[in-house]
Amino acid sequence: ESDENNNVMRKEIVVGTSPAPVRGDLNGDGSVDWADVMVAAEMAHGKAKPTTAADFDENGAVDWKDVALLADFFFGRTASL
Repeated sequence: ESDENNNVMRKEIVVGTSPAPVRGDLNGDGSVDWADVMVAAEMAHGKAKPTTAADFDENGAVDWKDVALLADFFFGRTASL
């Protein structure tokens, strides 16, 4: 297909689904790593806007307990978030 100036226009169709979100993956890279712990720490410290995805204890706020829970998960001290 081309436009009025004979420039070729390309259409791309992506078929499939996005990967399921990973609980604790706060930076969206598909895995839980130290960067996610740092994002949670920035939220708890007020340097980044908190999201419900980082509220692991579901108390309505992102605080240092959430950071600790995520760090424990990252270091393998807990099996789930």
